[in-house]
Amino acid sequence: LFIVSPDEVVVRDDCLVLTNDRVCGQLTRVLRAKSWYACVIQTIQEGEVVRREITVETITAWSLQARIWSIYHKRLTDITSVAFLIALPNKWDKLELILQKLTEVGVSEIILCPTERSQLTSIPQQKRQRRQIILLEAAEQAWRWNLPRMRFIKKLWDLEITYAVTVFDLPTRERRSNGSLIHADEHMLNWDLDHVICGVVGPEWWLTVWDYAAL
Repeated sequence: LFIVSPDEVVVRDDCLVLTNDRVCGQLTRVLRAKSWYACVIQTIQEGEVVRREITVETITAWSLQARIWSIYHKRLTDITSVAFLIALPNKWDKLELILQKLTEVGVSEIILCPTERSQLTSIPQQKRQRRQIILLEAAEQAWRWNLPRMRFIKKLWDLEITYAVTVFDLPTRERRSNGSLIHADEHMLNWDLDHVICGVVGPEWWLTVWDYAAL
């Protein structure tokens, strides 16, 4: 499956022409695709996903012509919303792995945020471009109907909508002022299906009391 922009696809009756060097390059160089190779081209436009199963007729390094033999439609409103807020970890490769796996399991929104113990506190522009490539390739690998939404916030209270929050975090070892231990499960809220479910994943060495207060 390959996810492409609608602007890169021209359809006339049962004939499809695709102009996309990433897809054509992968088909020719990696998959060794030739005439009659079968694959799926997916586009998203105006809230609707169109998935076309095709058979390649001719292909170059930047374009292909194919025959369409089946078409599937799906509205994005039919897809369940589950969000994850990820506390920025200590390494970029760890963050890339997290983004890949969350995309593959079908998370619809990924929110990145530095917490009190996060060593990464921002995302440079070049890393954002790399991040989009990871999301796209993971979505194709998992045959997803859509790409997850992704955004970066500087503080936990910058969330713009109400979420039903559940925290996935190691038990904190911090203590209250009276000396008693604080446990992460004391901060877990019940899921409310009237809101988008949002899982919160803490950084290395757990979320802090300050982080929980912001939730």
